[in-house]
Amino acid sequence: MDDLPKEHVYSVWRVKPTDPCVTIGRALDFAVRFSNNNDQSGANGYRNWSTALQSGKIGGFGAAYNLIVWSEARSFAAPFLDEARQHYVTAAEQLACLGKLFPFFDTPRDEMEKNVKYPDRVGAALEIVNKAQQAEEVGVAALAKIVQKL
Repeated sequence: MDDLPKEHVYSVWRVKPTDPCVTIGRALDFAVRFSNNNDQSGANGYRNWSTALQSGKIGGFGAAYNLIVWSEARSFAAPFLDEARQHYVTAAEQLACLGKLFPFFDTPRDEMEKNVKYPDRVGAALEIVNKAQQAEEVGVAALAKIVQKL
């Protein structure tokens, strides 16, 4: 069965345009609910990151890769959301600092694994993660206020 060719079928149809405020409100509502109800994202994600750093149960590749993804996401959120902007700027800046401790590009995988085991590096990373977490929590609260206004 696995050796049979597989086909994908996609369909596209016209939909009634939605008011941009409704679309943005729904997207922000989803972001707030996802952040508050997910162990791997938002402030909970930072808590898990701190725990993994402290316990030594963190992979260097995953740490380096996730820093790129999280930092980029926060950098896009920042200019879009004026009320939450500075908090996401702070989170993005802190995550970029973490990226210097745990570089992804041009870093051999075995070095990535070693990077998350150095006590000095882990200590510095914990301070930065805590600052980013605090900024994220205030940023999500600001998002929730924006959603309520829409």
